[in-house]
Amino acid sequence: MQEPLAGEAACSWAVWSDGAGGKPVIQYDPNWGKIKLETSQVGHSNVIDTGDTQNKTLTVTPDVYGAGSGVGGVYIRGQATSFNQDAALPAWELYSGPVTKAWRWIQVKLTGPVDG
Repeated sequence: MQEPLAGEAACSWAVWSDGAGGKPVIQYDPNWGKIKLETSQVGHSNVIDTGDTQNKTLTVTPDVYGAGSGVGGVYIRGQATSFNQDAALPAWELYSGPVTKAWRWIQVKLTGPVDG
């Protein structure tokens, strides 16, 4: 594993879900390898508590630690109160660049195809 960049916290793939309570396919090291998602497969991060409902800018940057392949989707969601990792709500929003939100609890979803 590479050390996280300044301002980042390491998060193992082991805490991700396939959207149905199982684990997505991870290549190489189960904690720090690559996630592999085929068409129609998803990966849900764990739900993160940011500590408050103040506005914060959220940035998701794929392929920071190595190039992947495929063109999957990146989604985010959040709200002021906690929710379960694979819950139907809150609704997912397509991520297309940094956004400012007043969410306390946040989550990321990747959709396949992704290899990285």
